Amino acid sequence: MPSNGSRNLHLATDTTPSDAAALPVFDFMIDDQARFDCCWEEHGYRSLINSELQRQSRPISFLVGPLGRSRSYVSRVLSGQNKLTQELREKAFSALGIDPIRANIAVAWLHDVSLYDAMEIRHTSDYFREYLEEITSVRQGCIKLVVKPAILREAAKRTIDTIVRHQERVIENETSLLG
Repeated sequence: MPSNGSRNLHLATDTTPSDAAALPVFDFMIDDQARFDCCWEEHGYRSLINSELQRQSRPISFLVGPLGRSRSYVSRVLSGQNKLTQELREKAFSALGIDPIRANIAVAWLHDVSLYDAMEIRHTSDYFREYLEEITSVRQGCIKLVVKPAILREAAKRTIDTIVRHQERVIENETSLLG
């Protein structure tokens, strides 16, 4: 049997059905590693919330209001007895000032809660946040002011002309240095 990483890959000439052929195409939670990853994320986010509560010297009861749940329920969630849902996680992050992008990078991608405060993760999350903002603006129409097409064409023409002039100067300088 092939390894888990290649369980669905077969030679084109191999026509014998495998055990994996009976699995649903979009069943991503089929192997032990996927189950571990899912559980690890919940555990990691829970650890991050608990460590942030400690860092801010706040009791568990601090999250009762923002989460809209009883103290005993919040305590069970943070101890791992109850599931930390996405809704609860987002509310806890908001109440504690946890950056969800940094948390996602540290927990879901890197599997290391301690990296949440690392400077590299802060920079990465800032770049990623800018990227998300750009995607959002593109989805909303990219240009938020009413701009006439003629103005857009003129701006594009001037930008292209500037780039061409710069490129010509670069070529002239290279030629004079080599010549």
